[in-house]
Amino acid sequence: MAEIREFIIFIDNKKWLEEKIGKLNKKAIRLNLNPIYLQYGETSVKTIKTINELGKEVSADFVVQKIILTGPVNIKFDGWEFLATIQHLPDNAGNIFRQIVGTENISIPEVYRDVGPNCDHCNTNRYRNDTYILFHESSGMYTQVGSSCLKDFIGNSSPDKLVSIAEFLNEFSTIIHSAGNHELFGGIRRETSSIPLEEFLANTNAIIRNYGWRSKSACKDGGYPTSHLVATNLRIYNKPFQDFFYVDVTEQDYELAKKAIEYVENISDKEVADNSYLYNIRTIAQSGLVLGYRLFGFAASIVSAYNRELANRERLASITKSEWIGSLKERRIFDLTLTRTFINDSYYGKTWKYIFHDMNGNIFTWNSSSNHDLKEGYLYIVKGSIKAHAMYKDIKQTVLTRCDVTKLFD
Repeated sequence: MAEIREFIIFIDNKKWLEEKIGKLNKKAIRLNLNPIYLQYGETSVKTIKTINELGKEVSADFVVQKIILTGPVNIKFDGWEFLATIQHLPDNAGNIFRQIVGTENISIPEVYRDVGPNCDHCNTNRYRNDTYILFHESSGMYTQVGSSCLKDFIGNSSPDKLVSIAEFLNEFSTIIHSAGNHELFGGIRRETSSIPLEEFLANTNAIIRNYGWRSKSACKDGGYPTSHLVATNLRIYNKPFQDFFYVDVTEQDYELAKKAIEYVENISDKEVADNSYLYNIRTIAQSGLVLGYRLFGFAASIVSAYNRELANRERLASITKSEWIGSLKERRIFDLTLTRTFINDSYYGKTWKYIFHDMNGNIFTWNSSSNHDLKEGYLYIVKGSIKAHAMYKDIKQTVLTRCDVTKLFD
């Protein structure tokens, strides 16, 4: 039975999306699935803010559009549906976790992020490239199944078809994720042997130093993404292009690679709890290897993530020598300027984290379960209780709670 789902895409990716869905529908026909139909809804403007590799905060407006998809965007067998594919890295190096798009409303237990290549159906723990997480809605049960056991578990006569359907859903997820992101961490399409992560990132630094960071979505009208150029620099491609393309890799590039690996390796469990991207790049960093083309895009993005973190630290250090203010449980009034707002959408609902600073550069934070529609850069009168004196990345922060907020100037 066909399902209807809504997504938001960047309008510049519209043509690319139509081409990809067209190719995917050919696979749907071979799998005896209904094709995917696209309908377009209203457009709007989305402002993206980020820190670039030069340490500058930049923003850009993008036109986005609602799309309505009708088709096999989720596949169920006897009440079981595919939730995610787990790619198991060799030598217990960790897992890469890919949840099927459209199933984000179903929370997957964190235990599956670190699980081995087990199969709950045959109870055999042996090496497998991929296993699948399935969910049964009526019972609330989760299970992990190997590809060879899908036939017996679901009772379908064609296990190869089931695996193909799972791969179809994963490809569909990747396409929708790509169309809905202004910055897609691009990959290449050729399997290769493992590459030491330090070497891969040193080459990534060299490419970025000479050409800047280029995502796959930025190259849809021509050119090559960073991950492709890195692969070429490493002579992975056997193509004429690499005969005249090479960027020298310096000792400084290797030093930056080491620092980037160290930073990503030490991303906290709290930070990765609700962020599969951070979890995946931390897994790669801890393994020390780039195992095949499917990880090239993730691996290359480690350098960009580290550069943004460095730029953010430098920006914060330049504007503040933050100190703790007041005594715990003290309730008082502050004149504060809103610096940033972060939204966390988890299993328990949305929370808003507001970061303020006072005229002396002291930083205050407030977590709220409600959206107070505060605007960055505006001055507010904040009446709140001091909940804690915290440290975040070596910066002192005063944590507030039970706040009443009034804009100082209307």
